[in-house]
Amino acid sequence: MGSTSVNAYYERDVDKIYVDRSVIDEAASEAQMEAGCRYALEHIGIYVGKSSGEMFRHAGEDKSSVSREVVSQFREMFELRCYVSGRDSSEGRFWASKSLTSEMKIGRWQVD
Repeated sequence: MGSTSVNAYYERDVDKIYVDRSVIDEAASEAQMEAGCRYALEHIGIYVGKSSGEMFRHAGEDKSSVSREVVSQFREMFELRCYVSGRDSSEGRFWASKSLTSEMKIGRWQVD
C-alpha cells in the first residue's frame, strides 16, 4: 500500500466534524479498497465513539457529569470518510463514508 493520511476538521456550514482517511494505492482492486475502507472506518468509529464522552469531562469529574444528550448530539456531528486514489487523479477515486450510527456508503468518482 502507498502513502496514507488521516485528517479531521470541522465544517461550520453543515455543523459536521469530518474525519478523512486518504490512501494512494494504484494496485488495489475495488474489493480491496472497499475492505480497507470498511476496516479503517469501523476502527476510527470505535475510537471516536468511545472517546466522545471523555471529550467533555474536565479533570477530576466523574462520568455521570456528562449528559447523555450532549454526547449523543456530539456523536451525530461526525462523518467518517475514506478515499483511495492512484497517483494519477484522472483514474477516478474510490470513496466510502459513514456516520457513527449508519452503514457505510461506497462509490467511485469519475474525474473529467
